Amino acid sequence: DALDPPAHCPDTLLMPEPHPEFESAWTRFQARDRLILGPETLESAWAHGRDRYAALLIPVDDPDTVAYAREVIERLADIPGVEPYPEEYWHITIKGIGFLCDPARGPDEVSDAQMEEVAERLGEIAASERPFDVIAGRVNAFPEVVFIEVWDGGRVRELNMQVLERVPGITRQPFDGPTF
Repeated sequence: DALDPPAHCPDTLLMPEPHPEFESAWTRFQARDRLILGPETLESAWAHGRDRYAALLIPVDDPDTVAYAREVIERLADIPGVEPYPEEYWHITIKGIGFLCDPARGPDEVSDAQMEEVAERLGEIAASERPFDVIAGRVNAFPEVVFIEVWDGGRVRELNMQVLERVPGITRQPFDGPTF
C-alpha cells in the first residue's frame, strides 16, 4: 500500500533525472537484509567524539508535508531499529559545513571565527534567493537513515553548488555538487 506525496504539490515540479549510478545503488540497497543501527553507523565513527556540527538546513514546517511525514513514520514504526527524529529536526539539507572546533585541525572542522565568515556568506546567498516549491516524494534510505525524497526541480542542488562556489574554504564532500 504505497504512500502518495501531499496532494497540494504543483504538477509543474518534476523529479530530476536520477544520477546514472542510482539504479545500481538502489539495487544494492534492496539486497540488504537490514538497516545499520545506531552504534554501528558511519555517523558515530565519523564524529570521533565531536558533538557540534554546522549545516545549512531548511526546516520542514508545511502542514501537509508534516502530515505526510507523520504517516510515513507511523507506517515504519514497527520496524526494529527505526527511530524517528523529533519533528523540530525535520529538514532539507543544503550543505554540511563541518564540526565546530576551536582550533579547527582537520578538513571537516571549522573554527568559531571561520564559522562567522561562513555564516556571513550564507546570509548573502540566502538574501539573493527567491522562494521555491518542493514536493515531498518517495520514502528512500541510506544504510543509516530513512528519509523522504525532495523533488524540487534541482533547486536544492543549485543552492549546494552556490555554497561550494561562493564560500571560500568550505569542505567539498563526495556527494556535493552535480550529484547532490
